[in-house]
Amino acid sequence: MCRIVLSIGFMTSSHIPSDNPLYHDTLELLIALVQNACVNDFTPGSGQEVRNADTLTEFFADTLGINIQRFEPEPGRVSLVVTVPGTNPQEAEPLTFLAHTDVVPVDKQHWTKPPFEGMIENGKIYGRGTVDMLFITAAMAVVTREVARKGGNLGTLHFVAGRAGRQMARGAPPRRVLLGKLRRRNRWLPHPRARRIGFHHRLRG
Repeated sequence: MCRIVLSIGFMTSSHIPSDNPLYHDTLELLIALVQNACVNDFTPGSGQEVRNADTLTEFFADTLGINIQRFEPEPGRVSLVVTVPGTNPQEAEPLTFLAHTDVVPVDKQHWTKPPFEGMIENGKIYGRGTVDMLFITAAMAVVTREVARKGGNLGTLHFVAGRAGRQMARGAPPRRVLLGKLRRRNRWLPHPRARRIGFHHRLRG
């Protein structure tokens, strides 16, 4: 059995685990996701999560034994499902990580740092989505890849990343396609502030 722990918090120079490669993989991926600036303002064509989907696809490119599916119901609105098959899926329950890859718009007059650079200053990282939720998305991706590399997971692991839950909740095709087949015998690790199981309904960066 593989025990997975995800934590969230502000980085300080005294808490950076410099010898942990998973930490650095997460940080590097987080910065890339922030810099892609997939801003969803709920207008047609906004979000363009294809940029973060491409970044995540490249992140998993050299990982053996996984299956990657891409869904694009609208141009540029790409969602991603990464599956790590379990060794005993008939007996062990699967687990699904639910994440989103878009962020809400920014009011730049209230920002003291660039919102889409992923700037690190005095041991802290600044940027839209660095706490909610691109950091969690990056951490889930890193854990998924690590599980795939080490193997031995009894249940199947899914990493689902796409546009945020408020649009999913409206019955858009991605929600039906991505989640409908994963619901049975599944345990979910949703957005940390979710009020119910499944894609969250709050879109706050």
